[in-house]
This record gives sequence, structure tokens and C-alpha cells, in this order.
Amino acid sequence: MNGEDPTGRKVGLLDRHHLMAFLCDPFCHEWRSTFKLQTPLAKLMKEMINIYVPLDADGTETLRQRVLAEFKVSFFNYHI
Repeated sequence: MNGEDPTGRKVGLLDRHHLMAFLCDPFCHEWRSTFKLQTPLAKLMKEMINIYVPLDADGTETLRQRVLAEFKVSFFNYHI
């Protein structure tokens, strides 16, 4: 359940967007003991932000860094 493409099979059990949706679900703490994600949380959060948050007008990642910091604070305060 790591979201990677299983070569030689039709489809994987979970796709990357499923894992990202799981992180954003406000009730995912209820399922943490059931689902053991095999992708590191930090890697998945960074990947999600790089896909959905655009670079700043000048090409820097200031907005991405701010969103990452806010996500970490809200996620860890709520889920831990």
C-alpha cells in the first residue's frame, strides 16, 4: 500500500492520490491503526504540495514552504 505502480499487474491497491486524500481526511486518525502506509509521511506531503501548489511568480518556493509548515502544524496538532 505504498501508492507505487506494481509492474506486471493491472492496478495497484492504492494510487498516490488515494494516499494524499487519506492525509487530508479529517477522520484519518480513526483508520491509522488499520492502514499501515508504506510511504513516508514527509515524502507524501512534499509530493502533494509540489503537485498542487504552484511556484511563486518569481520562481521561488516561498508559498510551498508556507503551505508545508501550515500543513504540518495542523496535521500533527490534530492527529497526534
